[in-house]
Amino acid sequence: MNRLASITAGLMIASSLFGAVSPDCRAIEPASATSRQLADDVVTIAIRANAQCDATVIRLGDVASITGGETALRNQLKMLDLEDGLAPSESILIQPSQIEFRLRLAGIDLDRVTIRGANVRVTSRSAATARSAKAVTSAAAVGPNSRPATGARISTDLSAFSLDEGPLEREIVQTAKACILTKLPWPAQSVDIRLAQSLPQEVRQVSSAAGFDCLAELKTTGPAVGRVQVRVVAEGPAKKAFDLLLMIDVRHFDDVVMTAKSLDRGHVLTASDLFVDRQDVTDMQEYSSKTSDLIGSTVKRPVRALQLLRSSDLETVARGENAVLVKRREPVKMIARIGGMSIIASGEALQDGRLKDVIRMKNTESGAVVQGRVIASGEVEVAY
Repeated sequence: MNRLASITAGLMIASSLFGAVSPDCRAIEPASATSRQLADDVVTIAIRANAQCDATVIRLGDVASITGGETALRNQLKMLDLEDGLAPSESILIQPSQIEFRLRLAGIDLDRVTIRGANVRVTSRSAATARSAKAVTSAAAVGPNSRPATGARISTDLSAFSLDEGPLEREIVQTAKACILTKLPWPAQSVDIRLAQSLPQEVRQVSSAAGFDCLAELKTTGPAVGRVQVRVVAEGPAKKAFDLLLMIDVRHFDDVVMTAKSLDRGHVLTASDLFVDRQDVTDMQEYSSKTSDLIGSTVKRPVRALQLLRSSDLETVARGENAVLVKRREPVKMIARIGGMSIIASGEALQDGRLKDVIRMKNTESGAVVQGRVIASGEVEVAY
């Protein structure tokens, strides 16, 4: 009875400070409209790595899986035009930023959609049917320092160029790619390497690569990303040789931190504000790959949902005990623990607080002013 009386007394005290307490003593604050929208109404656009299309127009439904949210919105998104149709031997790369741009032009609220995935390579279905299905499983030796690591993934999709890819052409292209991989600081799984030109017809028509020795040399100075030039010399039997200068498109992919919802100026970032997506970062100047690097920092300007977070969008991130986890006049989650129960209410911080600081807060419903200890970003524990 003493324990029951103690809990009852605690609940009465909590009620006077926090307002009404739910019967099961769990969080009593209602989910915000934004939270409900994220949970129930958001349509997920999952971009495929590769797609085939032979229609006169490439639509979003051709390159992505569209799930969740309202049926009407899903159907609208599936029919959204992205590009004109492809010629039989044509291939294009569609980026997430291009999809987002088309959503904006169509007047679609970006808070109602989330985009997942990186670039998608779209090829003509007729071209894909004409290509040989045989995969290239090994890279040519190009010297002691030019062989890719074991298990390295090298893109072999040359559908945008020749339909009659010959064995020597494959050998030459693979040699160039292997050379590039040795010059990059990233694992092969983070790089997409594609031929950006068509090789001469006389190379593609060579019926066998047997007896050919291929050597590659990087001609581009500086980082081997973006458009890169590689010289490949293929010396074969009967003194037959090809000296080629190849143009290669090298793209670097990495994890980037994005916003899960719209954020106001002065907002202190929490884990629920962020998510990680895989994107082409070849041309990006600044980005973060881990949400832990940004949690606790402050947004300098309003940021919309599904936007890449750059360092220029944030105040200097304080580390460890110096990080301000709760800011004055910002909303906080007030947590009271009584016995084995937790009572949660919404409050407003009346002063800044770092980890373990004791600060004053005001209950936004009852107006009661209480004190609590900062335990995490945006969370304060009220002790009794």
